[in-house]
Amino acid sequence: FSFPPRGTDDSASTTTTSTTTVNTVLASVPSRRRLRAAIGVAVCMALIASWMPVTMRRSAVWAHEESLLDEALAVCPRSAKVQSNAGFIWKRRKRFDKAVAAFERAREIEPVYCEQDQNLGVTYIGTNELIKGLQYMRKGADCVWTMVNSVTTL
Repeated sequence: FSFPPRGTDDSASTTTTSTTTVNTVLASVPSRRRLRAAIGVAVCMALIASWMPVTMRRSAVWAHEESLLDEALAVCPRSAKVQSNAGFIWKRRKRFDKAVAAFERAREIEPVYCEQDQNLGVTYIGTNELIKGLQYMRKGADCVWTMVNSVTTL
């Protein structure tokens, strides 16, 4: 929008020109906003579509405890907590050999993680290796975190 120069008497033509200019600008603003909004929606939809296979694959991993365990072991094989969780899962499934191996790996990774002694003790007791189980349970009784459980089991 422009004002007519002072001293001119072309108010009718200037008013018409300025009104046309203002109308043109005002008419184009909403269409630019709509265009930007449409582009924004298209970009969002493209991002959602591109991440959908990843999301579906991750959801499939979370569907079963074993697939989640396999994924965690693949991503963090040197994590004592992941190894310990693997031991719990194997113990619950009565796969005591795998449970013992997982608990032992957790102890190797993090020797001060004293909860593994109690976990190994319970696992060995579950396999009828009572002497080994009791040895680990005694170690578990020295651990602040597992003292009560170990003493109760003993």
